[in-house]
Amino acid sequence: MKGADYMKQEVYTLLNEMEHSADSYGEFRADADDVRNWKKTIPVRSSRRKSWKRYAAAAACICVLGTAISPVGQKAYAGVSAAMYSLSKVLGIREDLSPYLSVVGETVEKDGISATLNEVILDDETLLVSYAIHSEEALDSLEVEGGMHPGVSVSIDGAQVSFAFGGGMEEADEHTMAVYGELEVPGISTEKQMDMEMEFYFGEEVLGTIGFTVSGAELLADTKTVELDKTFRLPDGTGVTLEKYTTSDVNQKVYFTTSTGECGYDLKLEGTDDLGNAVEINMRSFLEGKGRMEVNTIDNGYIRKDAKALTLTLYAVAFPEESGQMSNDYQQVGEPFTIALE
Repeated sequence: MKGADYMKQEVYTLLNEMEHSADSYGEFRADADDVRNWKKTIPVRSSRRKSWKRYAAAAACICVLGTAISPVGQKAYAGVSAAMYSLSKVLGIREDLSPYLSVVGETVEKDGISATLNEVILDDETLLVSYAIHSEEALDSLEVEGGMHPGVSVSIDGAQVSFAFGGGMEEADEHTMAVYGELEVPGISTEKQMDMEMEFYFGEEVLGTIGFTVSGAELLADTKTVELDKTFRLPDGTGVTLEKYTTSDVNQKVYFTTSTGECGYDLKLEGTDDLGNAVEINMRSFLEGKGRMEVNTIDNGYIRKDAKALTLTLYAVAFPEESGQMSNDYQQVGEPFTIALE
């Protein structure tokens, strides 16, 4: 699997499975297990999208242009703690994301099913969203009868730009679910304002569209970049160049390119910071010769702010050509290297 069809190992092993919690939520507190479950919850594919993916967060400044909240939308919020919709809680981020975050609170509704867009964050070419789906009928009956699941697509300046949407969902009660999602929006500008529309659907039923204006200029100003220019050779001879490392309050990433414009391998960086803490950075996307890796926070958390250096080693494993079953037999590629953070 290559390019836009890239997905992590858990997608291969759990594809089309969805986990729900039947618990009734009062006050919601996200601990390490909650974050792990959210990040491992497998998204459901739709014919409207090429693939679902897993990405981390960053930021944007958003002005809402949508419509007022309907009574059904108010019901969606009534049964779920507001913290359940918080991207910072879902992602396990302790920093204040308010400078980059917009709370939208707009609702669209059709035939007894509503979608309420809660929070939106723009991170480079990834848009993170949290929203609620509420149904007058029990959600379980809708899913069992029709295999219906929520989804979104995004248009900017009138043109559809999202090619992948991934994330997870958590059942709040029998009528409401909270959804966390990440959309790839390649080519998006983080320096200018643009009109964006988000279309919500449940199964093949379009619920409606919510519009807003987005700009990522504030995040760009708060992101630190370290140039890398480290080149490695994969087993098939393809050259991989690690271009840069970026860090902000909400994420750490490594950007790379390949000499052939393709990448037949899953890549990861493993090592430690200068404080002795384990660090793992996993491949998240690859398209048209350009890829992105992001810190794996499930086991080790985010890279500490007081770390002054990272010593990392690149590992690779070939994508399966037929079975779809990912191998864990990662092989070291090249020698360890150090990223100076100060």
